[in-house]
Amino acid sequence: MVLEVELFRSGPGSYLIDIMGLELPTTYSDIPSVVARLRPASLSVDTKEKAFLVSAHVDSAVSAPGASDDVVGVAVGMEVARCIASSTFYELKRPVLFVFNGGEEAVCTGAHSFVTQHKWASTIAAHINLESLGPGSAFHLFRLSSHNAWLVEAFADSVTLPLASVISSDFFEAKLIPGETDFRIFDETGGIPGYDVVLLDNGYVYHTVHDSIEKVDPVGVKHGGVITLELVLAMAGSADAIGFNERGAVKQSNFDRFYQAIIKFSTAVGLVKDPERPRAVFFDLLLMKTIVYEEGFATVFNITVLLSTVLIWYSKLTKMSAEDRRTSFRMVGVLLACLLGSFASATFASLVYVEIYGAKMQWYGSSVLACVMFAPPALFGAVSAMILLLPRRMTTVRYTQMLFACTIHHAAMALIFMSVGFMSSYMPILLLLVNNICALQGEAIHPVLRHLQISGAHAVLGSGLVKVTLSAILPILGRMRIDIVHHDTIAALIVAYLGFYFVMQPALPIFCQYPSSLRKVQGLAFFCATGIAAYFVAYGRAVGEQAVHSMYSSDAPKRIISWHFYSPMQKPQSVICVGSQDAIPADTARLMSKIFETEGKREALPDYPLWGSMESTSIETYRPFRAFLQSVSTFQADERPTLPLPTAMVLAEEEVLGGWNVTIQVEAQDSHHLTVRFPTGNNTSVVDWSLDVPLTDRPHGAWIRHVGSYEFKFWVVLRKEENVSVRPKHKIAVTSCRLGASKSPSHLSKLIAEDWESHALLATTGMEYEL
Repeated sequence: MVLEVELFRSGPGSYLIDIMGLELPTTYSDIPSVVARLRPASLSVDTKEKAFLVSAHVDSAVSAPGASDDVVGVAVGMEVARCIASSTFYELKRPVLFVFNGGEEAVCTGAHSFVTQHKWASTIAAHINLESLGPGSAFHLFRLSSHNAWLVEAFADSVTLPLASVISSDFFEAKLIPGETDFRIFDETGGIPGYDVVLLDNGYVYHTVHDSIEKVDPVGVKHGGVITLELVLAMAGSADAIGFNERGAVKQSNFDRFYQAIIKFSTAVGLVKDPERPRAVFFDLLLMKTIVYEEGFATVFNITVLLSTVLIWYSKLTKMSAEDRRTSFRMVGVLLACLLGSFASATFASLVYVEIYGAKMQWYGSSVLACVMFAPPALFGAVSAMILLLPRRMTTVRYTQMLFACTIHHAAMALIFMSVGFMSSYMPILLLLVNNICALQGEAIHPVLRHLQISGAHAVLGSGLVKVTLSAILPILGRMRIDIVHHDTIAALIVAYLGFYFVMQPALPIFCQYPSSLRKVQGLAFFCATGIAAYFVAYGRAVGEQAVHSMYSSDAPKRIISWHFYSPMQKPQSVICVGSQDAIPADTARLMSKIFETEGKREALPDYPLWGSMESTSIETYRPFRAFLQSVSTFQADERPTLPLPTAMVLAEEEVLGGWNVTIQVEAQDSHHLTVRFPTGNNTSVVDWSLDVPLTDRPHGAWIRHVGSYEFKFWVVLRKEENVSVRPKHKIAVTSCRLGASKSPSHLSKLIAEDWESHALLATTGMEYEL
């Protein structure tokens, strides 16, 4: 093996990325990355053989040690490189690249600089990106390049302990998840398909000061190392999946020939949207095997199951009496009422906890506790609705009647997913298939045995999904700003739906068979719900005013951001601002008490002060993220931060056809990043600029953040008005940002924070210029 290592520093670049519709225009220069290439000695230094890329980032979020995000990913990548380079057991047929970039948290600048500027980027055929949403016990394949079915087939053939689901890929493609990774840059900008694998468990410490090495699960690190090594060897080793795909080779077993025939048929009749780049269904079965099949096969399979469902139930319904048929369709309404009853009861429980007991977000930090709080009332609501609506006189086919309703539910879900192009339709389709088998078995099989088949299918298909959903969504939910409903209500609805779909619904037919058991289940659910609520009453009284904060700990810390801002253009010129990034506002009085202890309590200012004529704010450098802050309190500071004011100047101007071309230089010494904003639109003179970002009419003007170097240059074209020979002047607001408390030694470093709080600190300055 030959190992080549270099420190790569980027040149200037710019791009636009959006997260859930939030546009983040970014420029950069001088972004550092460590790039290594491991190749067989038989390949020359200028080999044209396609390579496989392993990527991880070395930077961390502000004030976060970054043990899971992303020291683990870097460690896994380095250990895989060491294993292959130092062992005679492993063999490579083609190069493997390792990129440890220095700019993922700055909105993926490191990955963008590599794929657009590095000489080896064009040689990469596929990649794996190692990421984290928390220090979990396993790496989850939660995103895959769409229209690249060969990738997941290689994953299925090589990975021995898979944790994977196309559902998360569907959600990311639909931009329903508020986050992004380097994967998107490799996939979209670089045109390099690949895998996005992440640690998911315990996402509560993600991007906090408590993301420490002590919380990293060694099992998760080992799992990441194993699957990464397996994929590297599958792609670039003797299996050579990259070469296999480039040659367009296919497997030749009888099943493979049958499989390919179905795909060709579905493509010929137009069931595949993009025949050249087919998508795929993929999911794991209890960490033992990854099931994979392409879009064409999936469509034919889905249609076959749906048509067989129609035929089976048409046959069964026509053999029923008229009363039994009416009851069968009535059961569809009963099932829907059970779902609505589950939602209503869980919502009521969440409001009781919040409005009556004052126990807001007590579930935060524990998905198990969320289930304990909201699953019993959800079960009570579903069972109560069923008791209320079930026919008083049931026939002997009552199990079959509710099975029909569950079948309608799965079929409706499958059709909805298929209509929006979600590959996740596999879930209701497979459950529908199991229902069809039970329907064909009929009275020949005891209802309890049929119930075990249905419940087993739900458990196998849903166990991993439920775990991943709760461990990933609940931490994110606690950090999102939601003004319409309580966070507790959304958590309750999530728990209620997961419980209904994977636990309650498969039990509904057996409840219909033995309706006398419903009263017992209702009583048990009511007892559990009221008992748990009573515990929170007693607990809330015991801890008094601290009840609202009692869900936080070093394992699930509260995130707070504080910044010391100075601008000579605002009044007061120097301020301290404290913002809460979690659902419950920060206790700013306690946090600020140490800073102003000699003067007693200091009153907060009415709002964040504005500076300059463009209504810039003290958090200008994070303007697009303001919507995520739950609350902000501002206090007058006694001193200014020592961070220098940013500057902006015109380096050159030239009259061109219809206007002026003006070159501007912006500089912010000692900053980690700087921000530029100026008015755009029909009422301004700006018509074009030099950055690879669309210059559109945004409400806050042209906003762009620069990272890497202390300065950057760009040009704008200003419109020339008729009969005006003088270049119009244009306003520009510039802010600098330094992470940490070093530029505010007398203020930020004195902030009081408890061990269950994660405090991010910034020093910023701002200035507006007319150029």
